[in-house]
Amino acid sequence: SSSNSLTYEMEHAKRKAENTMTELWYFLDSVLGKSDTEKGQMPLKIPELRESLQGYKRSLFGDFEKLRTANKADVYRKQRLQELGDLIQRRLEYLQNPTDCKTAKKLVCILTRSCGFACQIHHCLHCVISAYALGRSLVLKSSSSLYASESFDSVFEPMGSSCLSTQFNNTTKWPGTLNYKSSDNTIFLTSEENYSPQRPAFLPPAVPADLAQELSILHGNPSVWWIGQLARYIFRLKGKKAGFTNTIVG
Repeated sequence: SSSNSLTYEMEHAKRKAENTMTELWYFLDSVLGKSDTEKGQMPLKIPELRESLQGYKRSLFGDFEKLRTANKADVYRKQRLQELGDLIQRRLEYLQNPTDCKTAKKLVCILTRSCGFACQIHHCLHCVISAYALGRSLVLKSSSSLYASESFDSVFEPMGSSCLSTQFNNTTKWPGTLNYKSSDNTIFLTSEENYSPQRPAFLPPAVPADLAQELSILHGNPSVWWIGQLARYIFRLKGKKAGFTNTIVG
């Protein structure tokens, strides 16, 4: 049957990987057994040994790829990661577009460092993670940057349509703790500051608790996936007309 065929694929891939590892051990055991450590002599020269090990490495990578694709597990993994990614986007969209910005809990993040693109994105991600963990709408305040003549919002879509950075001036400083319970609608954090008294548990490599277990199965590095989803939301480039009126071919 079809199910038996898929099970065979998985078992065959697993046994192939096990055989490759066994052959690798036989090879290394043989090389080491014929080596004279006292005289510093080996049956193979280092370049030859390296070339042989690279061959085993390529073979193992091929075996692992077969394991990933057996039973169509890779198809399910890709589909499920896409679904979880879309879920994160919906959560951010909901958090960033409250019905009433005046009553919504907000975190104003002030990008004060004059640094390059990667540096500012690093601090922006820091802000997004903090707002997500606190369940607050993020409001970014930034001046001109090294990569754009205007503000952050001149390059990317605003973090949300409900709350604009120009609406907030007087805010309360957030001490950087997750259990911070403030009656203030608006708290702020600057990119110059370090968290105190200790680093909050929600910063990387942490991921959302409700997704952690499934992500540990679906992805080899859940923290990288999580940061990627936040970057996906940030990197919504603004559409801008270039002024062309005719078809451009090049």
